[in-house]
Amino acid sequence: MNNLFLKNILLGTFLLLSACTATQAITGDSRIWHSFTFNTYEFDGKGKQDVEVLDFIYGDPKGHPNKCYAELVERGECQQGGNWNGLLYRHELKTLYVKWRVISTGETREVTLDMQKKLPANFGDDFELFFSFRGPQLYVYLVTPERRAASTLPNGPRASAYLKTLTLYPEE
Repeated sequence: MNNLFLKNILLGTFLLLSACTATQAITGDSRIWHSFTFNTYEFDGKGKQDVEVLDFIYGDPKGHPNKCYAELVERGECQQGGNWNGLLYRHELKTLYVKWRVISTGETREVTLDMQKKLPANFGDDFELFFSFRGPQLYVYLVTPERRAASTLPNGPRASAYLKTLTLYPEE
């Protein structure tokens, strides 16, 4: 291959990457590193929970959300806890949908939250979205990377009690 051909390939690649970066900067649609975690026993104790997660979706339902796969939902085998870490585009953080059954009563409940309205403007790298249950009640928390002030009581999951945590649902 000749040098002119290689230079043109490199120049074309550079221009394409520059255009992609500029588009991302203009639209403000950055990718952020964060975690999505849930379990059914955080507050009631392992083996004592009275809820069963039937389905969940976190992200853009039409995109690539974290979710219980349709085959598992149909078989009634949705996972009862999990932890996902990764890069997501800000625009994909649209929805948190959770459907669960209260085992003792057989009652089915579901909640859909508009995350674009719930997440704070400074939502970014190293935040964690977490949900669990106290009895039959769903609780959704946003764990920030900031340390909790010593004068503030812990809120949310035990593992991150030292971090500032916001309650997103139920609204207080």
